[in-house]
This record gives sequence, structure tokens and C-alpha cells, in this order.
Amino acid sequence: MICVIISLLPASLTSQGCSTNPMNEREPQDQAGQLMEPATGQVRIRIKKDAGSTIMRTDLFAFPASADGRLECHSHFEDSQDTHILELTEGEKTIVAIINSPYIFNDKAIAKLESLEQLEISFEDDDPSHPVMSGVSSAYAHADEIMDAGITVTSLMSSIVLSEVNNNLLEYTRLENPRAYLRNLNPKAELLRSSGFHPSGNIEEGEVVPLPCDVGFYTQYPEAELWCYPNETPEDHL
Repeated sequence: MICVIISLLPASLTSQGCSTNPMNEREPQDQAGQLMEPATGQVRIRIKKDAGSTIMRTDLFAFPASADGRLECHSHFEDSQDTHILELTEGEKTIVAIINSPYIFNDKAIAKLESLEQLEISFEDDDPSHPVMSGVSSAYAHADEIMDAGITVTSLMSSIVLSEVNNNLLEYTRLENPRAYLRNLNPKAELLRSSGFHPSGNIEEGEVVPLPCDVGFYTQYPEAELWCYPNETPEDHL
């Protein structure tokens, strides 16, 4: 529980090579012992986001759909495009998209999907103007074909809007230079988590936001926006 305190698709696309391939599997060989190139196909990834969200950079990760599948491809894009093409080996894949990450990823540390699922981001490293977003989808790469896959990305960043403030002090004593902030903020969360946010610690006080006018006899409507990560911890456990 959180307390409120008052005081574009380009004209043409080219396929992106992978920056890593840590699968460490033996490459297939023909009868003469020569290495055989695995069959590959292209997957066109379309990022689906909220209309008001901004893309600054994109990281795409591709894993084989098998339970023990290791990272096949990690591609990084420093642009605002919402569509990219990956060239992958033939077969079913799990694709993870992370948008606007403030971090540089260590591919060896996230060689498996379960490692990526445990990746946390700090609230203080996130930015409401271009928040970190993430999503997961499935795709199938067919040899010598271009297949389409869509990934819907969402942000951990949540907005609380203080829309109305009333003054119930004795004799309506004027509140001058009022400000608002949040308490008991979640300091970090797993990027791919969608529920069960129970942080082990908290940020005692968040950023102070000044309200536009004093609060006296009349109700004020400041529409002040305060930001936080989800926190499902019951109030009596804070």
C-alpha cells in the first residue's frame, strides 16, 4: 500500500544480426565433416505500446521455446522505431522486448529466460518521461521467410493523480505553499513481473511535488501527478 502525503514505421527495414549466441551447442556437420549453416528465417517484431509512451532504445532477446533454451540472440537498437527484424534459426521462439532500459545487459548473466525474468530495475533509475517497458511474446522462425510477431509492452511506472484537496482544519486555516509526496514506495521490481509486488524494503518518502495554489475555504483541484512502482504490501505490514 502506498500513502499520499500532502505537505514510426520506416520506409525500409533490414534484418538485425545478433550481438551474441551463447548457446554453446555443437554446430551440425555434413558427411565430410564440414560445418553446416543452420536454416534461418526472419521475424518482424512490432512493438505495441500506449499512445503516450516514448521509445528511446530497444533491446530484443530471443530464446528457443524449449524449457532449457539458452539465449540465441540479443539485439540492441538506439532509435525510436517500433518495428525491427531479427534473423533467427528455424523454430519456435520466446521473444522478450525491453524498452528504454537505463542498463547495459550482460548476455552471459541472462543466458536463460528465467535469468531475465529475475532481472530487477530500480525505481530511482526509471524515468516517467520515457519509462522502462517490457513484454513477452511467442514467434516462429521459418526458413527463408519473414514472419510477423507482436509484443505488447507495459511499464512498471504508475501514476497517482491528486485531483482534489479539501481543507478541514479548524476555521479553515489557510494552507500556504502546499506540497505532496508519496510514502512507502517500492524501491525496485522485476521487469517482467505483472502481480505479487511485495518489496522487502521501501523508500520512506518520494519526490516532493508543489501544489499550484494555497488551500483555504474552497476546494482546490491541483491535478498533481505522483509516480511510483506497484506495492501490494498491506498497510499493517509497512
